[in-house]
Order: sequence, then C-alpha cells, then structure tokens
Amino acid sequence: MIDYWFLLKCFLFGISASSTVGPMFILTFNHSALHGFSKGLLTALGSALGDGLLIFLGFMGTLSLLQTSQKYHVFIDFAGGFLLIVFGVFMLFQKAPSEMPKQPNIRGNWLLLYSVKSFLLTVMNPLTIFFFMFVSSQLVPDEAQALSTSNLLMGSACTMCGSLSILGSVAFAASSLGYVVSPKKLRIVSIITGLVILSIGSYFFIDAFRVLSKMF
Repeated sequence: MIDYWFLLKCFLFGISASSTVGPMFILTFNHSALHGFSKGLLTALGSALGDGLLIFLGFMGTLSLLQTSQKYHVFIDFAGGFLLIVFGVFMLFQKAPSEMPKQPNIRGNWLLLYSVKSFLLTVMNPLTIFFFMFVSSQLVPDEAQALSTSNLLMGSACTMCGSLSILGSVAFAASSLGYVVSPKKLRIVSIITGLVILSIGSYFFIDAFRVLSKMF
C-alpha cells in the first residue's frame, strides 16, 4: 500500500535539504553563473541523485550501521574532506569566462563529468551523510516495522525530485544572473565558492585525524 503522506514528507525533505546554503547549493550556483544553465542543471542532477541514494541507504538502515564503526568514520572524513579540499582549490583558481556562451555546446564527456562530480561530493560529504542518517529515521512512520519496496523506492525518488526542484531553480536563477554580471564579479563568486568548500573539507580532514588519534 502506498503511503502518500510519507512520500510527501520525503519530497519536502528533499526541498529543505537542498535549500540549505551548503557546498552543493553554492557549487550549483557557481557552475550556472560561470558556465550557463545546462552545466548548472547537470550539477544539480548529480547532487539530487546523491540525495536519493543517501536517503535510500538511510531507510535501509545502512548509514546507521556504518556509523557504528570508527574506521568508517575516519574513512568518510578523509575521503569526503579530501574531495571537498580538491574541488575547493580548483574553484579558487578557476577563471571566469570573458563572455557567457548563449548556447553552451556540451559534449558527452562534460555531461558525465559535471554530474559525477556533484554526485561524489554529495555522497562523500560527511555532514550530508550524518544529516541523512538522522532524518531518514524520522521520516519512517512510527507504526511501520519496515518500509515496503514500493514506498522505499518512491520515497527515495521523491526526495531526489524535491532536491532537484530547488537546485534546478538555483541553476536557472544563477545562469540568468551570469549573463548580466561582469567577469570580475563572477570571479569573486568563484573565489567565495572555493573558500567555503575548502573550509568545510579542511574541517572534516582535521576531524579524521582527531578520531584516528583516539583509536591508537
């Protein structure tokens, strides 16, 4: 039996999760402002797919199970922190185009790159993982012993759609803004994006060493 109230909550959660000004919100804005709507939308799509996967794992109890392992904690902090630092540094040195392309010509490899990059940043971000681990348990109905396969899959899809609706809107708004903002100001946007992502990545990288020191 389909639980429509549960599906609505999943959709609203996807909206609220992506409405937070976090790394993916900022990265989607940055890519859209610098490179146009198409690349921004691909960034949003990768992040939304990551959200759908994380909520699916949360419903299955996988995230809670993995969190009990300190080795997993160290791994996800190192891996997630490293990815965020790498992309943060990349954004710091990325140059804004002198002119926005009116009809971006995106090849297949770029389609894959932008989506995969945002997907990995989403599923490897420790903050996102912990957040989904907590919320997924709150979304499951109290009276339900286990979610049916249909509700599990549709709930994950609704979360993904909610996330994509927000990030897609951000991509559209930022791409429209990018056409009228000077290259110098777009460069400032890129620097701010890099600093924010770099700071978050550095925090989790340091946290990994902290947890590691307690294990030995």
